[in-house]
Amino acid sequence: MELKRLMYMLPCLLLLLAMTACGQDQEQTALLSSTPVEATFTLEPSQPAARDNVTFAVTVTQDGKPVDDASEVIFEWWKEGQEPHMMLPATFQNDGLYIAKQPITEPGSYFVYYHVSARDIHTMKKIPFTVTATKEPSASATTQVETLAGSQHEQSGTHDHGTTRH
Repeated sequence: MELKRLMYMLPCLLLLLAMTACGQDQEQTALLSSTPVEATFTLEPSQPAARDNVTFAVTVTQDGKPVDDASEVIFEWWKEGQEPHMMLPATFQNDGLYIAKQPITEPGSYFVYYHVSARDIHTMKKIPFTVTATKEPSASATTQVETLAGSQHEQSGTHDHGTTRH
């Protein structure tokens, strides 16, 4: 009697085992065939100066095609040695491009992480960048301003030689 029961159960167990193995193969194939989401970061201007309005941008693609349905794109940025980090959500533009703008007032060394969550994949990368001191007007720009100021005085009929000491 025991042998008959085993003869009926053995094929059932083998069938169950075969079905389970096939299911795992299909799952592994599905996981291996999914391609990663890629992100390309840009900073504009590429060499910012203090008081510039900086644009953080990331272009998100998968299989070379734009990803326009990212569930979240955030730029986490901070000045070296300072806490807390600023979290700046990005807005979708087009063709996989997500941007966020931020004025940066102090020169120094900074870092930005981009965080991209799209199609059940999260990718992030830390990027260093430097903000230089505010650019001084060039000598030619100063001369042009002085020349314009001088021509306005001549037109108004006033004449000024600046401050003199007696």
